[in-house]
Amino acid sequence: MQSDIDEITDALLSFRDERDWEQFHNSKDLALAISIEAAEA
Repeated sequence: MQSDIDEITDALLSFRDERDWEQFHNSKDLALAISIEAAEA
C-alpha cells in the first residue's frame, strides 16, 4: 500500500514526464527557484 507522500510524488513525476520537464528539474535549479520564491514573499 502506497503512502500519501508516495502517491503525490508519483503524480508529480507523471505530470512532469508528460510535459518533458525533467530537463528543467535538477537539484541546483530547484534550489535556486525555491530561494527566489522565498525572497519574493
